Amino acid sequence: MKGRVDENCINELKYLKLVVKETLRLHPPVPLLLPRECGQTCEIHGYNIPAKSKVIVNAWAIGRDSNYWTEPERFHPERFIDSSIDYKGNNFEYIPFGAGRRICPGITFASRVMELALAMLLYHFDWKLPSGMICGELDMSEEFGVTVRRKHDLLPIIGNIHNLVGSLPHRRLRDLSEKYGPLMHLKLGEVCTIVVSSAECAKEVLKTHDLIFASRPPILASKIMSYDSMGIAFSPYGDYWRQLRKICALELLSSKRVQSFQPIREEELTKFIKSIASREGSPINLTKEILTTISTIVSRTALGSKYRDHQKFISAVRKATEVAGGFDLGDLYPSAGWLQNISGLKSKIEQYHQQTDQIMQSIVDDHREAKLSAAKGQVEQVEDDLVDVLMKEEFGLSDNGIKAVILDIYGGGSETSSTTITWAMAEIIKDERVMKKVQAEVREVFGKEGQANESDMENLKYLKCVVKETLRLHPPGPLLLPRECGEACEIKGYDIPMKSKIIINAWAIGRDPNHWTEAERFYPERFIESGVDYKGNNFEYIPFGAGRRMCPGLTFGLTTVEFPLALLIYHFDWIVPNGIKNEDLDMTEAFGISVGRKYDLQLIPVTFRP
Repeated sequence: MKGRVDENCINELKYLKLVVKETLRLHPPVPLLLPRECGQTCEIHGYNIPAKSKVIVNAWAIGRDSNYWTEPERFHPERFIDSSIDYKGNNFEYIPFGAGRRICPGITFASRVMELALAMLLYHFDWKLPSGMICGELDMSEEFGVTVRRKHDLLPIIGNIHNLVGSLPHRRLRDLSEKYGPLMHLKLGEVCTIVVSSAECAKEVLKTHDLIFASRPPILASKIMSYDSMGIAFSPYGDYWRQLRKICALELLSSKRVQSFQPIREEELTKFIKSIASREGSPINLTKEILTTISTIVSRTALGSKYRDHQKFISAVRKATEVAGGFDLGDLYPSAGWLQNISGLKSKIEQYHQQTDQIMQSIVDDHREAKLSAAKGQVEQVEDDLVDVLMKEEFGLSDNGIKAVILDIYGGGSETSSTTITWAMAEIIKDERVMKKVQAEVREVFGKEGQANESDMENLKYLKCVVKETLRLHPPGPLLLPRECGEACEIKGYDIPMKSKIIINAWAIGRDPNHWTEAERFYPERFIESGVDYKGNNFEYIPFGAGRRMCPGLTFGLTTVEFPLALLIYHFDWIVPNGIKNEDLDMTEAFGISVGRKYDLQLIPVTFRP
């Protein structure tokens, strides 16, 4: 063939034609031929067939009938070598295209397409199974649909829920995708779910068909906690969401606004470093220390410095989000709303939401009173916090809308940022080479006086690579917030039904060996000469998502991660307690609102004295 496969060659491929014939015998794509109707009463083999009877011809069963086929369950193309049996409907033991007046009229078209496509696949590639599987282990289970295809284990009522048991969801879905492909259909209860596990398929969802997938599926927790989905994260795609997006981009989370909160960050981080230094030589729970500090920074940024009860707010929201992150059967069986009441989760979320709402409403009321007093000249006008920004008249947001957005910002900026810092510390503690390199950079840039300033962060090139690599291996939201298919469409040749729930496995994509060399290794240097960034243009790296629903808090989040991490690296050397070797540090994950470490990071700080 000289490297060129075309239709002129197909007639020479005698054995390939036998392979196609045998495939259609064992796997007719429509196993039950299109039904027919009996036009008048008649008799077949002594049986009376009433008029109007629906007639189903089981071509699949006929093609495996041992009365006509030797070893009928065996795939043996040679059986057709000296056989005159063909597709034309004259051999009734072999009718993959039907027979008679209503035989499929597209036999020639279909056979040419099948034979040419198969020939190209066989000519151009050698093939092997992934994950060390051997050929005899290939699962040949079928899935019923318009045509019958290979399937994964689908059980009545629960669908594929059982396939997710036994591991963290993002890991289990990655394992399943290695078996069933990067675009995988699961039936989770009643919900048609499409799982995306490759950069190529993610690009189709997040760029090519971004508008179709711009909305969110209904989720009980977001409906309650986010005031009927009035926040930026889960509000349906439409005018209201576009307004929120504009507010976030131009006002709420702009670079200028994030920079204006630098004094808050520096004040809280100074306390943080002093607190750690006071316990030098003793083990500290760095996970909790980081979470407390970052939560306070985000709370003060959102609610303002004058609000004095930040810990009460933080505690209430944390309890509510922990409960909201639980598993709810009602989300998997939308038609059975009563399940939400039986599981007890709905009442728990509502209970904690009421507590959070009371605090949030009092904060909004206090801001409103402060603005009125400032307008009357009774008190001095203070620098706007995020609540003040959202309360501007031109935005026209309701109190519930304001509260929903603030909760989104707090939830998206506190736990995720603290989780990322903790993972970064764990990774560089585990790898002494990386620790020495990033520590040398930070200590050189900040100098012997240790006058750390956010303005120096642009000079910390390697530290920024450390953060990038941390987010590649440990995206805090490994399965990006789900999307919903707004209309039926096609991706990579597969039909995606309207209302399907779309899950993008950013964790699996970030570890895909097709895009990353030594994908499981923590190696920040991979980003030094790389143009890959967070902005959603590189679909092999999407820790913040991409497209219209990309996380709007990118600048806010990175600022909250990079500077605290730099201070921890500058001010302290770190020792793993209990004689544990650094390289033996446990890196097991725990699933939650964000995926953190299963075991809190316990370390001993040793103050750096230049």
